[in-house]
Amino acid sequence: MGGTAEYILSKYKEIEIIAETGKSKIFLVKDNVSGHLLVKKQLPLDSDTTVYKKLSAKDIKGLPRVHFVVSDDRYNYVFEDYISGSNLMNMLGNEKSFTPKQVIEWALMLCDVLDALHGYDPQIIHRDIKPSNIIISDDGILKLIDFDIAREYKADAGADTAYIGTKKYASPEQYGFSQTDCRSDIFSVGILMAELLTGNTPNHNQDLNPYGALGKIIKKCIEVDPKQRFQNVGELQLALRKVNRPFYNRAVVKVRIVTFICATIGIF
Repeated sequence: MGGTAEYILSKYKEIEIIAETGKSKIFLVKDNVSGHLLVKKQLPLDSDTTVYKKLSAKDIKGLPRVHFVVSDDRYNYVFEDYISGSNLMNMLGNEKSFTPKQVIEWALMLCDVLDALHGYDPQIIHRDIKPSNIIISDDGILKLIDFDIAREYKADAGADTAYIGTKKYASPEQYGFSQTDCRSDIFSVGILMAELLTGNTPNHNQDLNPYGALGKIIKKCIEVDPKQRFQNVGELQLALRKVNRPFYNRAVVKVRIVTFICATIGIF
């Protein structure tokens, strides 16, 4: 084991196991000196940590900061910020569904994160956007987590080398139809929005017409053919902001009415 890895691993005490799969473990750890909490991901030695290493060089608001990526003779380890909050899977279980205004607000925050990821050269494609991988922090900031199956876009590749993702949320490309790119993440954002809005993961026969313009946006996101989707998150953000404008305008009108009434009766 390298000296740097040995030092970092000895610096943090394991508090509890947060999650565990057949191949990896996630621990809550504490700095032995400062008491600062981090998350330690223990990954197989043959896992690709390229994306984590790239993310460690830059802070992005909607991502947990990656502090260290190290290895010993058994595992790869990723140390990143611990995010205090609730993931959308648990929130959806409690609330069953959310208002269009709330769904749009979260979708716009998620698009900001994806815009930063897709802005890397080559693009970083998350490939596993789903409610359990999104945390709303205690201060209301959306955080996208879990880059274990994220990949860099390869211009000369016809398809991904491994067909992985989460059923219902994964785009058709992730099953070998073509290479994943930024439009694959857009597909998953559409599935996510539909589930948050209706309480159910959608299919192409589901009637989203009652949700008006937002329903049309979701349908475009989840087109089977990537060419029929929004071609980048900038296009999706623009469409969402147009739908969001009436919600904002109504809120402004309400504030002005209340201000006018208060001024009339002498409160201000």
